[in-house]
Amino acid sequence: MGYVTPKSAEMMGKAILPVWSKAEALTGDRAAKTQQLKLAIEASANATFDPLQKKVLDYSSGGPENLRTLASTSLSDPRVISLPATQEFLEPLASQITRGAQEPERRTELVGPLIKLFSRARWDMPKTDEQQKIFYGLLVPSFAPERGKLEENTRNLLQMEKDPPDWYLARSISQVIHSNPDLQTPALLDKFPKTFATPMDEMLWLPTVKWLSSYGTPLPAVKEEPKGPDTLTPLRERAVNLFVKQLIDEKPDRRLRNSALALAADPRIHTDPKIRPALAKVKPAYVEEDVPEVNAMPAAWQANFQYFKNWVAPEMIKANREDEFSCLGCHGVAGRVPSMELSAADENGYQSSKGLYRNYTALLERINENDVEKSKILRKPLNVQSGKEDGHQGGRRFNPGDRGYEILRRWVLDAAVLKTQKLAGSAGN
Repeated sequence: MGYVTPKSAEMMGKAILPVWSKAEALTGDRAAKTQQLKLAIEASANATFDPLQKKVLDYSSGGPENLRTLASTSLSDPRVISLPATQEFLEPLASQITRGAQEPERRTELVGPLIKLFSRARWDMPKTDEQQKIFYGLLVPSFAPERGKLEENTRNLLQMEKDPPDWYLARSISQVIHSNPDLQTPALLDKFPKTFATPMDEMLWLPTVKWLSSYGTPLPAVKEEPKGPDTLTPLRERAVNLFVKQLIDEKPDRRLRNSALALAADPRIHTDPKIRPALAKVKPAYVEEDVPEVNAMPAAWQANFQYFKNWVAPEMIKANREDEFSCLGCHGVAGRVPSMELSAADENGYQSSKGLYRNYTALLERINENDVEKSKILRKPLNVQSGKEDGHQGGRRFNPGDRGYEILRRWVLDAAVLKTQKLAGSAGN
């Protein structure tokens, strides 16, 4: 349920707050009080009324312990509330995640909602290095070396068997820190180990390779520009080395190998010169050559295609953290968007060479080289609506100025110039 009509969320919020206050004031029957509080908290979901959501947020960290998970799942919209990255807020919830990891049958109830919230929410990060160190010390687990030798952490799982607590915790926090860009900070990188004491540590840090390759770099240009000194080179190499280890290990942990192969779907990973030879031996389908049509293009068009492949295509596969949908989640589903149907990616997000080229040529057609700013491919993701054009059925995918949108725009502008110059050749012009 959501509130779309103007003022409807405010009306519901103002109606819920008195009910909530009345429930808090109840005395005597504890069960009745808890039931009334639960009703108020659940009713708050999707009511994006600021005073109400602040109360929900307070309950998610400092309310009765038996209601904190419910409150955390009832925060209406991560875009509306910023989570405070403070010890007071995080400590009780981090403890709940650790406890929940120990109870496999209750993980969905105790941990799942918090991991989802932490992964999607905006975080109000502390300003000082010391406060950030405390925050990441609470959020990011460390595993004693001896835990990496326990049978429960080294044996392969049986079919349908749940992860042991340490592995579950590593996977869960890995999802949080590697999917939420607010948490990808220098303070997090300070915790990136030089060596990994346990396989769970490797699982925790393995996805670093996906975002660290472009972290702290300028917006990529279609035509390569000279690069200055890179102070993060040792960290980037460390992430690549950790990734390659999962591919070349003669006795790999199946969980780590499968996670690495899933990450390899990203073109910035499977085109890495150090990763590609190792990947070819274990997942040759992910090291395809470009289709012949690309090799036949003039050099300027080849550069445009490679930019699309390495930068634009990943943005189309990436799930929006606010609604967890991607562009291909709709346009890549047969029959869902007949006006612009694109080739789908596989379950890991890998696009075949043929599918990638098909999408490239299809999107070129959406570029209006005579009036670039009116190109549908630039206006639809912003959900531009006017009397002469409809908005985007999928809603707003980017805000102007978002890195992803600026990547798309750079590609469009370059392609428009090439189309104007009629250098398309075999690129579909």
